[in-house]
Amino acid sequence: MTATVEGFLKTGEEYRGSLRDEREVWYRGERVADVTTHHATADAIDLYADLYDQQRAPETAEVLTYAREDGRQVSTCWLVPRTKADLARKRAFTEHVAWHTCGLMGRQPDIIAWTQIGLLAVLPTFRKHSSELAENLARYTTEAQEGNIHLAGVIIEPQGGRARSAMAGEDRAGVLQVVKETREGIVVRGARAVGSYAPQANELLVGGIYFPHVRPDESFWAAIPVNAPGLRLICRETTAAGEGASYDHPLASRGEESDAFVVFHDVLVPWDRVWSLRAPQLHDPALFAQVSRGEHWCGLTRLCVKAEIFAGVAQTLAEVLGLTTIPAIRDAVGKISQYAAILRAGALAAEELASPTEGDVLLPDVVTVRAMRAYALDTYPEIVHALQELCGQGLVMRFSERDFDNPTLAQDLEYYLEHNGVTARQKNLLLNFVWDLTTSAHAGRSALFENVNGLPAYLLRQLLYLEHEPDRQRFKRRVAGIIGLE
Repeated sequence: MTATVEGFLKTGEEYRGSLRDEREVWYRGERVADVTTHHATADAIDLYADLYDQQRAPETAEVLTYAREDGRQVSTCWLVPRTKADLARKRAFTEHVAWHTCGLMGRQPDIIAWTQIGLLAVLPTFRKHSSELAENLARYTTEAQEGNIHLAGVIIEPQGGRARSAMAGEDRAGVLQVVKETREGIVVRGARAVGSYAPQANELLVGGIYFPHVRPDESFWAAIPVNAPGLRLICRETTAAGEGASYDHPLASRGEESDAFVVFHDVLVPWDRVWSLRAPQLHDPALFAQVSRGEHWCGLTRLCVKAEIFAGVAQTLAEVLGLTTIPAIRDAVGKISQYAAILRAGALAAEELASPTEGDVLLPDVVTVRAMRAYALDTYPEIVHALQELCGQGLVMRFSERDFDNPTLAQDLEYYLEHNGVTARQKNLLLNFVWDLTTSAHAGRSALFENVNGLPAYLLRQLLYLEHEPDRQRFKRRVAGIIGLE
C-alpha cells in the first residue's frame, strides 16, 4: 500500500508499479507476465493511471480528492458519506470517472469502494453476528484511503452446479469455503465470478449473498490482495481494439475492464483482512439491499453520463448530417434527451431522499435507485436503436484510417462523402465512435453487462414491489378515503 509523501495519493506510475506483483492472471490459455503491458489489460490500466495522476492536477484535484479531518488528502472514492454534501462530492467523482471512460466500464474504479462503504454502513449488524472481527471493517476503510487502493470484488457464485451453495447438496467440496484456520488467518478454497477489473486492481473484496443456503464454513467477508499465493484469475476474451486503433475504434482502443473467473486454491487470508466468519446472516440478500444502495446509485450515475454521451452524439450527428430541421430527427434526438434528463432526475432524487443507516452512513434512496435503473435498462435498447437510425447508411459504410491515408482512396472518399462542411475523414471518425458506442463487440459486451450487473429489470421490479409496498399502502389508504371505501 505505497503512498506518496504529499498525503496518501499514488501517481499513475505508482499504481502501475503496484500491479507488477507476481499475480496469477491467465488470458487465452497463457500466463500473463505483466498486466501493465499485456494487450488485454494494459489500455484500461493506462486509463486508470491517468485518473491517479489527475488526483494531483489543479483542475481535477478538488473532484477526485478531499481533505480528511487530519488534513491529509485522500481519494474521494473512499469518502464515507455522512451528509448530502458528501454524497454530492461522491456523485461528482463518479461522473468524472464515467466521462473519462465514456461510461463503458460497467464497474468503474469507485464502485466496489462503495460496496465496502456499504458494509461499513451496517457495522452494528456485523458487530452483532461477528463481534471479534467486525472492527476490521472500519480499520480497512482507513487503510484503503491511505493506500489509495483500487478495490475489485466478487460475491457471485459460478454457474456450475457443484459451486452453488443452493445446488451442491451434501457434497460441498466445490462451494467457496473456509477449509482451515491458522494463527495467521483463514484458508479459503473454491471459486467466484465475475471479477470485473480484478486483474487491474490491488485487492479483491470477497463475500456472498446466498443466505440461507450458505453454511457456516461458507460464510465470510474479507479483502484479499490480488497477488495472494493460490489466487488464480482466468480472464474472458477482451473486446478492446488495442494499440494504434484510435481512429478505427475510438472507444474500444481505450481499453476495457477485464472480467475474470476467480479461483481460490487454498488462499491464506490474514485475520486483519477478515470482516466476518461463520455468520450466515451477514450473507442475507435483504441485508445486501442496504449495503448496495451506494453501489447501485454509483451505477445509475454512470448510466446518466452514458445517456448524456448518447445525447451529445445525437446532437452532433443531426448537425453534421444537416438534419436538425426534420421533425422525425428532432423527435429521435428529443427521445434521447428525455432519457438522459429522466436518469439525471432519478439520480438526483435518490441523493435528495438519502437516509442514514444503522452505522450512520448516508446512503441514497433504494426505491428511487431501483425504479430508475429498471427504467434505464428497459429503455436502453430503444435509445441505442435511435442512435443507429440517426446514422443511416453511414454506420454500415465506415472506413479505416488506412483507407484515408491512401491518397488514391482518400480522393474518392473525400469527394463523395464530405458533408455539410465536415470532411469525410472527420465524419467517418464520428461514425466509428457511434459504432463502438452502439454496435461493436465492445458495445455488445457493455450492453450485456448493463443488463445483468446488479440484476436485470424484471428482478429489480420484483424488489421494487417489496420495497415500495409501504408507500403503496399509504396511497391505498388515501384512495380509500377519497371514495369512502372501508
